[in-house]
Amino acid sequence: MNGLSWLIYAAGVAGNMQGLLIAFSIVSGFGVLFWTIVGAVEREDPWPGLKMAWVPLLSALIAAALPSTSTIYMIAASEAGEKIVTSPDAVEMMGDLKAIIKKRLKEELGGDQH
Repeated sequence: MNGLSWLIYAAGVAGNMQGLLIAFSIVSGFGVLFWTIVGAVEREDPWPGLKMAWVPLLSALIAAALPSTSTIYMIAASEAGEKIVTSPDAVEMMGDLKAIIKKRLKEELGGDQH
């Protein structure tokens, strides 16, 4: 698989991972809340539950940091476009196109002066 294939694959994975991480963050947040309340009521010590607060926070942070599927597709399109534009054929065509434009500009400017 080439780089473009990996980017397309990553787009699908990122979309699935964001939803999974958000769901995990919500469920684990409720778990932390539950254990904090149970600890505060039964043992008068909420710390066992609060010590696990990093789990939902970390998963929410990772979900927020993951690029969206459309962003990854844009990166893939940019990579493909760069390869196309820098190909020898494209460079040659751009040189020919510049020559044609310069010639037409000279003709147009030369024609207006008479």
